[in-house]
This record gives sequence, structure tokens and C-alpha cells, in this order.
Amino acid sequence: KPSLNFAKLWSKLKVALHGIVQEYSLPKVNSLISRSVLSKILAVGQHWHSHREFQGNSTVFYHNAGGYWIKTFNFRPYYQSLVDPRKKHTTISELHLPSRDLATTYLCVLNSSLFYFFWKSLTDARHVYPSDIAMLPIRLPLPQQSLNKFYSLEEKLMTAYRKNSTRIVYGKAEVEQFSVAPCKSIIDEIDRVLAEHYGFTDEELDFIINYDIKYRMGLGN
Repeated sequence: KPSLNFAKLWSKLKVALHGIVQEYSLPKVNSLISRSVLSKILAVGQHWHSHREFQGNSTVFYHNAGGYWIKTFNFRPYYQSLVDPRKKHTTISELHLPSRDLATTYLCVLNSSLFYFFWKSLTDARHVYPSDIAMLPIRLPLPQQSLNKFYSLEEKLMTAYRKNSTRIVYGKAEVEQFSVAPCKSIIDEIDRVLAEHYGFTDEELDFIINYDIKYRMGLGN
């Protein structure tokens, strides 16, 4: 009977996802290692109670439409409407934080493959909302050694983004388009810092760095 088969399947699913099911989401994991990585992330515990706690004068700008890369910047990407000069970029959101340390932390985190995996696993994987950012478990503030690495990686990544950007006409606006693939080695360094934070094994770090790699790097058919 269909109902009986569904009951058995649901029972197996609950066992497989035990300990990682969230109130707001049923995790999308398809292997033991993806389950292990997500479990270690969730074990850290959330820092923010709500996205409404994101307040302050230090700002980062991120693409809220998702895609294969969650591009995040310490500058506002160029946008100029060809119809209404007052119109703003609708797919660029601002994240306001109380300190430069936190802004640098989240600039690096949002660019990371770790956050991309977390976002893909627990959200609709279409839009990046402030609540998605707030629900990432992380211990803050980061150790000074990690922060120092992030400051250096932020500078390298922003330089690489600017180097690999072009202005194109898209629809009724001129926009700045970024190619992320040439910047992947810098993003990998961010993930190596985060791997220490979450206690990943070498195998788990390799999984994160290569997550969805075929399509993210444009190697898919």
C-alpha cells in the first residue's frame, strides 16, 4: 500500500536525519560526509537570535539572488538604470554589522563554499535572506589569528573580483558582472580557515571545497 511504503520511507528518513533536522527546514543531504559536515556546523550553535540584530555602521553588499556563488563585497557593485537614474540594484542587499571585524568575518563567510553548502542544504536555494545568514551557527568573535587571515583574504578577494569584472547591459540597466571561477583559490583559503573553526577533517574540507564544483566552475554539460 502507498501509505505503508511512505511510512517506511519516512521512518528511514527520520533515522538518517536524526540530530540535524531543524524547526525551519528538512536538510537536503545525500551522503554520509554531507551529513557529517552539516552536523558539525549545526553543533556550534547559533550566535544571532534574529536577523533583526544585524545593525551597525559596517556594511557589506551581497547578491541576494543566490546562484552558484553568493558574491559578497566591501563595495557596492556598479549599477545604472537606463530608464530611471534613481532606481537601485534589486539583487544587491546590504548587511549592516556593529564592527569592521564582523563585517570582514561575514564578507568572507558569505563568499565561502561552506556557506554555499549550508544555504543549499537548508533553504529554498533560490534567494539569500538575512534570516538565512543569521541561522548559520558560528562562534563570534573569531580568534584574532583567524581574523587576521580574513582581513588579508578580503583584500585579495576584492582585488580579484574587481580584476575579473566587466560592465554589461542587462535588460534595462548597465551592471557590473563578476567572474568568480578565477577567484576560487582565494575562496578555498577562506574555507580552510573555517574548517579549523568547525573542526572538519581533511576529507570534510575537501568535500566543502569541491561541493557542486562541476557546475560552479562551469564544467557541466
